[in-house]
Amino acid sequence: MTNYSIGVSFERFIKKAYESQGFVVGRIAGSRGPFDLIAWKVLEEDGEEEVHVIQCKKANTKQSYKDDVTKLRGVSVPENWLKILYVKFDRKVIVSIIREDGLDELNEISLKDLKRTLE
Repeated sequence: MTNYSIGVSFERFIKKAYESQGFVVGRIAGSRGPFDLIAWKVLEEDGEEEVHVIQCKKANTKQSYKDDVTKLRGVSVPENWLKILYVKFDRKVIVSIIREDGLDELNEISLKDLKRTLE
């Protein structure tokens, strides 16, 4: 597999995970911009929209994605949107919610557990 096909496969995997949670997801194919996917859904409780703009990466080391976090922090989006970076590393996915105040949320999940969300 080429790097491009690996990246597209991971994007489609994340897209499917969002769709399984009730989001409508658009893929920004061939983008050279800061995001690969945009996902949104209307919350039933109050009718507000939840919007996530998503960057998907494959990394060789846990540290290699820090530049991407810095880049995403500098991208302006509406205040109520979430900027999320998914990094595939080994057999895990590192999920970073990028916050403007620098207090990012970081979680790590195994690919196996993430795949279970699709079942």
